[in-house]
Amino acid sequence: MAEALQEDEDRLFGLAVDTDLPRPLLVQAEFDGDVLAVILEQRAAHIRAEHIFGPAYARELVDRDLTTIEELIRVTPPAVRPEIRRAAGRIAELGGWIAQDSGDALKALELTTRAEDHLRSADPSLQATVLMRRSNIVLRSDPRLAVELADGAARLISGISVGRLAASIARQQALAAAADRDRQSFARLSAHAVHIAQIEPVPDDHAIYASPAYVAGEISSGLMMFGDAANALELLREHHGSWPGSQRRDFAVASARLLRATIMVGDSRTAVELLPQTISTYLSAPSDRTRRELRQCRKLIRDRARATTTLPLQTLRSKIEETLRGDFNL
Repeated sequence: MAEALQEDEDRLFGLAVDTDLPRPLLVQAEFDGDVLAVILEQRAAHIRAEHIFGPAYARELVDRDLTTIEELIRVTPPAVRPEIRRAAGRIAELGGWIAQDSGDALKALELTTRAEDHLRSADPSLQATVLMRRSNIVLRSDPRLAVELADGAARLISGISVGRLAASIARQQALAAAADRDRQSFARLSAHAVHIAQIEPVPDDHAIYASPAYVAGEISSGLMMFGDAANALELLREHHGSWPGSQRRDFAVASARLLRATIMVGDSRTAVELLPQTISTYLSAPSDRTRRELRQCRKLIRDRARATTTLPLQTLRSKIEETLRGDFNL
């Protein structure tokens, strides 16, 4: 019957259809510009998806692409191997960022170190990007090393036009100084970062995300490290309405920082008003950074509640705890 109808037996008789195909046999793949272009286009798509939906959305896709390109390196002719290593390094660096923003610092360091290995002969801007990323990963565990790595990144791009990467490295220097409790250096470096954040991106900018709003949001966290919630609040409010829709994950982080600064200055009623948007942005683009901000908000509220309990504080505490437990009925 199947032959007469020229139909596949499995499809005709309703049997399970096998949709699993073997992985491409990369040892037989011929590397060319089209292969590299597809891989880099996928990387760009993963970045856009991660900015909108959060790191968990893109993590498996990036891991798969990194496995693929590292297999291709082994069968790539020596003449073009530096080009594909550069691409592998960029994917590994993205994988490290996604791992870190998913809360996996060990995996982040492993992937970022692998990126550094792939990019050891790359241009200074890419090497600086990886040093900046390593600095961010070790920020809490080894602030002194974070300072050295961020300063090394700044030296690599000195005198080079790198667009917004310069602003991103400057804010990382400022955050490292804050983590190292160096208030004077933080003040100098944060002012510089906010100033140069006005720079327009350049072609192939490795930190196109480092807009004025992003840099302000990052610097605000350093201000709050020193207890300067009032200036952090002012900086966050100034840029809160200027976030592009393509950076929802970073906007969620900034929203949670705005909530934390508002709680720190003691304005519980405004914090309650901010809470629905803060939780909504976190749930639409979850990240470990936003989750940590919400945990800090919870700690502030618990500390305040020991001295006095008010309805706004009770509302804040219950809603944040529900969110962190995974109860998303807002």
